[in-house]
Amino acid sequence: MEQDYTHHKASQWPEVSEYSDKYLLRSKISSVVDPMAERKNYHREQRRLRAEAALKSQALEVEQNQTSLQAEPVPA
Repeated sequence: MEQDYTHHKASQWPEVSEYSDKYLLRSKISSVVDPMAERKNYHREQRRLRAEAALKSQALEVEQNQTSLQAEPVPA
């Protein structure tokens, strides 16, 4: 009911500003992402995943090298 009243009042205003639209009418902004931005986000995510995989493999190599470099007892 309150929303209907505010829409009714808004129709009587000479112009609707961003403030009145956002705070008084409480309308939601529709997010429209253009195809180029979607592709950029996709490729950015792919690069991030590849970088994470490379870091994990480097960490595994370092861990394996550290375990192989530990001193082993020599029989006397």
